Amino acid sequence: MWDTERFYSLLPQEIPRGKLHLFDETDSTNLVIRRMAISGAPEGTAALAARQSAGRGRLGRSFASPPGGGIYMSVLLRPDVPATDYALLTPCAGVCVCEAVEEVCGVRPGLKWVNDVLLGEKKICGILTESVLGGATKGTFVVLGIGINGNT
Repeated sequence: MWDTERFYSLLPQEIPRGKLHLFDETDSTNLVIRRMAISGAPEGTAALAARQSAGRGRLGRSFASPPGGGIYMSVLLRPDVPATDYALLTPCAGVCVCEAVEEVCGVRPGLKWVNDVLLGEKKICGILTESVLGGATKGTFVVLGIGINGNT
């Protein structure tokens, strides 16, 4: 489903190919990045999927992510800030999504609470940020998931 060479040719040179993983289908890009983080993947590792079979949202809700319906991605962060500041990542990502949609599509979406991006009354994006603090894993990390509904 992905035209990998074309996709990579559109990316800025500073994004290394080895950190970007493309999937035609996966369970959840957040789960993919969590597994990679536990295995020691570096900060900035990202997963993009054309479809998720088990996309997730806040409070254990499901997130619909049909093939061809949008952009489903997660990125691994290993922030060098106090864990109390992690709560700022979700609204920051929401603002970034709003700015990107406006730049690409010429329409201005807004934020509902901290994790939903709306265009008018319609939800066009959900953001799920999950943190893992130390323990038996490879240190503290945050998984930032962004699901943008493009054709649904």
